[in-house]
Amino acid sequence: MIKYVLDTSVIINQQIFNFLDTIQELKDVEINIPKVVLAEIENQANIGRKTGKIGLLTLKFLRGLADKEVFHFILSGDRPTFEQVKLAEGGELDSIIRNEAKNLGATLISSDKIQCTLAKIEGIECIYLPEKVKISKFQLEDFFDENTMSIHLIENLVPLAKKGTPRLWKLERISEEPITHRELDDLVHSLLAICRREKNSNIEIKHENVFVIQHKQYRIVITRSPFSSKLELTAVRPLIEMDLGYYNLPNSVMKRLEKKAEGILVCGAVGSGKSTFASALAKFYQSKDRIVKTLEKPRDLQVPPNVIQYIKDEKEIEMIYDILLLVRPDFVIFDEIRKTKDFEIFADLRLSGIGMIGVVHASQAIDSIQRFVQRIDIGLLPHIIDFIIFLSKGDIKEILTLLAVVKVPTGMFESDLARPVVEIRNFEGNLLYELYTYGDQTILMDAMNSRRVYENKPKQSQSESQNQFQTSKFEDKKKKKHKKKRQRD
Repeated sequence: MIKYVLDTSVIINQQIFNFLDTIQELKDVEINIPKVVLAEIENQANIGRKTGKIGLLTLKFLRGLADKEVFHFILSGDRPTFEQVKLAEGGELDSIIRNEAKNLGATLISSDKIQCTLAKIEGIECIYLPEKVKISKFQLEDFFDENTMSIHLIENLVPLAKKGTPRLWKLERISEEPITHRELDDLVHSLLAICRREKNSNIEIKHENVFVIQHKQYRIVITRSPFSSKLELTAVRPLIEMDLGYYNLPNSVMKRLEKKAEGILVCGAVGSGKSTFASALAKFYQSKDRIVKTLEKPRDLQVPPNVIQYIKDEKEIEMIYDILLLVRPDFVIFDEIRKTKDFEIFADLRLSGIGMIGVVHASQAIDSIQRFVQRIDIGLLPHIIDFIIFLSKGDIKEILTLLAVVKVPTGMFESDLARPVVEIRNFEGNLLYELYTYGDQTILMDAMNSRRVYENKPKQSQSESQNQFQTSKFEDKKKKKHKKKRQRD
């Protein structure tokens, strides 16, 4: 009797059938399925994974062949314990499968290279069956031309593409024929296989039914059911690489960027050109002999080869913070600041003396400051941020600066109301907003509107003012008289 033990990979990719076709006499073959494998496939099917459903169909078909006495089919071993499942990512379940093959004196069959290598190290016979990559009808590059910014593929719908520039684009049909589920699924499998074997392709984010891939210059987002209602693929490509000269910045702004600005926020709405401008800043500082690093997820900024790109891993964010301090960069480009921890790390690095360039989503320039106010003490803001650049449709629309002063806020008049105020001015020096605390509240005041209301307020005549003063004085005396009476009573 020839014994084989199957691991999860050859069942899910169905390579076991190709292997069985090579055996002439199957009656002397015993196929062992460890219950660990059964538990893995059951779990994947329960959470709605396609691989789980395929695995169940494969096992059902193998059981049907065994019932017809084509070969022997045995479920061996025990189901994994809760502790073993918790250690699955460290290879605990794969180790159980290898031990099962060793105890049975069987040959292990796997499509996992690491599994086969470890089996041979442990003295277990192993047959490696590489997974066949599905040949896709389409290649990703087929959907792009020189004017395409992004493509949007959804199963059973007509493929769409955004064409043009961030300033002016339109949504066009790439084809009149809908892309089927199978065609799109084959393209997804092809891209995932490429990521596993090519150096310039990486899976940046991998969650349940969600993948974010950086393939060459393409940023690809793939979502499946049940996360999304349909299989969807979105790929974005930067059309052009720009330097700061493209933006026609005034000399005063260029000097500020080169000599003083070290806490820069680049903000704007989705697709406004924030990442393109951040890439231009990276090239600018690198050309000035500064050491520049980036912190991104995914790593899609187009930067020079000597600018190292770090991936922002939420689980290891503290370690990344330590590394950035150790490598001593002059500037760090922090792409996509969203979570509270991101804002805290940005502030810590800036206060450590590192020049920081943060990319933030905001519909207005002032909104980017509001997002910091919710997380950082306002007294620290001018020390963390001193320059805000707002982009829209690829152009710089507004530049703001921050300055800490002690003054009476606009709209207040009594000198004893003076307090620390963060002034937010445009680059011409005009006061636009004031940020300060009033009691337990943090106030962001539109200084221009406050000043306008005060200037347009009708002034009282001297007689009206005197009458108002006399009335107020009489009311105060009346209140004191009533107070004394209550005390006597």
